[in-house]
Amino acid sequence: MGIAKEGTAQMVSMREACDYLGVTRATLLSTEEDGLIHPARTRGGHRRYAIKDLERLLRRSRKTFTPESDMHRVRPEAWFSTFIHKLAVNPKSAKEVVSEAIQQLVRFFQVDFGALFTLDTQNILHLYIAHNVSPEIARTWVKTSAAQRVLQNKQPVVFDQGSETLPSISRPFQAVCVPLVHLGANQGVMYLVSIHHRHFFPREVDVLTTTAIYLAALITENQRLLQHQRLTEELQLIEQIERTIQMQTEMNIDQSLNLFLQGILKVTQADAGAVFLQDQSQGEYYVHTMLGYLESMRDLRLKLGEGIAGRVVEHGRAYATANLSSDPHLLASEREFARNMASTICLPLKVKGKVIGALHISSHLPRHFTVGEERFLATIANKVALTVDRTYLYNQMAGLAEREATIRNFYEDVIEEMPIAAKVIDKDLTILRFNKAMECLCEYNRENAIGRNEFEALPVLSKSKETVALFDTVLRTNQPVGRTHLPIPYFHRSKPETIFDVKFLPLKDVKGEMVNIALFVQDVTELETLRKKLAMYSSLGASSSLHLP
Repeated sequence: MGIAKEGTAQMVSMREACDYLGVTRATLLSTEEDGLIHPARTRGGHRRYAIKDLERLLRRSRKTFTPESDMHRVRPEAWFSTFIHKLAVNPKSAKEVVSEAIQQLVRFFQVDFGALFTLDTQNILHLYIAHNVSPEIARTWVKTSAAQRVLQNKQPVVFDQGSETLPSISRPFQAVCVPLVHLGANQGVMYLVSIHHRHFFPREVDVLTTTAIYLAALITENQRLLQHQRLTEELQLIEQIERTIQMQTEMNIDQSLNLFLQGILKVTQADAGAVFLQDQSQGEYYVHTMLGYLESMRDLRLKLGEGIAGRVVEHGRAYATANLSSDPHLLASEREFARNMASTICLPLKVKGKVIGALHISSHLPRHFTVGEERFLATIANKVALTVDRTYLYNQMAGLAEREATIRNFYEDVIEEMPIAAKVIDKDLTILRFNKAMECLCEYNRENAIGRNEFEALPVLSKSKETVALFDTVLRTNQPVGRTHLPIPYFHRSKPETIFDVKFLPLKDVKGEMVNIALFVQDVTELETLRKKLAMYSSLGASSSLHLP
């Protein structure tokens, strides 16, 4: 504070005297009218106050600052201990306790309005509680120079309409703005405002400042508690998502994303959320799942780079705004569903570096998402992306499995109805399939054959060295093997010999490794007998023609 000198006494201006005493101009003039202080005058007629007179004024009894009309006031220092005790034993939530505290301060100091503001992580003031004044009006007070001076100096400021303006307050007023300080750090400011010429005295300002310190501690500790609870909820939500990913085959994508959004909105205390995914057929991004937005949002379609979500997908980086309605990236088609939202954060959904969609979270009130909240949402976005990707992969695998099952059933039906005897065995020669023609050929029930070793089910095969050699060859080479006119003695007990045409076909996996063997067998005994008879008759016919005269 600059100090002028007049003679040997240190002199200050009226404004500096008000700051020194912690009172408004009106209060200082009131004490002057009562003859409690006598200012000097400069040649220009301006008041100058001696520091020693101001000190003497401060040392006088409390009656110095209590005009007759205000004698009914309770001594603030006597009231303060009771007030703090009531706050300490109040079982309600911190916000309810602060709200009641502001109401009591307004009532005790006989003022008209009260409001308390807290600082966010961006050092921006946000309304915490307002009493007897609308939130819309109270929020305009954060722009006053008084609030900025209090935050800068951590000292209370008493002012009136002569030195400061309060938006939306057109009548003459008296106001005090005190800092909320906890462990030396600014937490916000508190206002009390009177429009009935109420003067704030130094001791009252001291009590208000002390009260603000207590409220700052209460709010800070509550914020720490809420932060701890939020971290616990964040971990619980992450664990829930992890369990959902593990149970992917039991839950569909709609259920999963809906549960995730519910958890995200609860933990972040946001009001709306949506998941944008790509329509593979059209290349556009659409709202797959949403909560809290207007229904019109479901019809929204964004191309790459369009709107907030489209830009996030294009650049692969998170984007946040605390003034959504005037954001330059907001499309006209988005304004309808976003008209009730003030803040938004949008994060990309990435899988192995590829962006597959976006997570959109909004709030009705202006807010800046903290670094911790952004980190949490980025973790959740990665989990959501993994869930979506695994769902897509699972659906693809399910589709492939279904097509494979269809194809397998088709071929099994074909094999079953083939007129040629067929069966399938694995590399251990265990019988897996056995068609009707094979049952007739072997005169062996398929239920007795399936699951048994080839040579156990048909021991007669082991007596044919050529048959055993064929099995050995296909297992060793993994290549198709065939043989025509293969004789097997007593394959049928009623016949000394049965002749077969056989084909061994290896069935391989995608790596080219044999997993099973298909056997196709045809009994050609009768054909071979006819062929031999035909050959014999042909031979006899040729021989007879040689002896003709």
